[in-house]
Amino acid sequence: MSSCSDTIKNWPLPTSISSYKGSSDEFTDANVQLALAVVRKLQEIRETRARIVFSDKPERCRASELFKSAIDLVDGITIGSLDNIPAGPVSSFFKSTRNTLDFDFDDENEDDKLPTLYVFICCSTRELATIDTYLVRVYFLLYGFVE
Repeated sequence: MSSCSDTIKNWPLPTSISSYKGSSDEFTDANVQLALAVVRKLQEIRETRARIVFSDKPERCRASELFKSAIDLVDGITIGSLDNIPAGPVSSFFKSTRNTLDFDFDDENEDDKLPTLYVFICCSTRELATIDTYLVRVYFLLYGFVE
């Protein structure tokens, strides 16, 4: 079994990181690859169900199409987005705009079992409160409380 430092050493960073010429998609893709590698390593040690959570459904949809075969190879991993929880007025405006323009990305791989690990990708500091709300909702689901 290789160590976690080997995984980090082989992290697939974009090639032009020094001057930040890489697109945000390159960084997102690298982080998805790292998350998949970490989950595989954790599963060697203990049973792990993981969820990769994206900031919005278009990002989630892009990643699910791009990494579908890799995600399918890792047991117990699902992907989701922060879009399925109540948010502030700015987020609600963008969500309603997406819905008006018919950008409908359903969560096709929702799982009944709650994950033991959450990896948040492509989220900014503005979304920390939304991540907190997301995790509170998970806590309520885990312990049987109804919102």
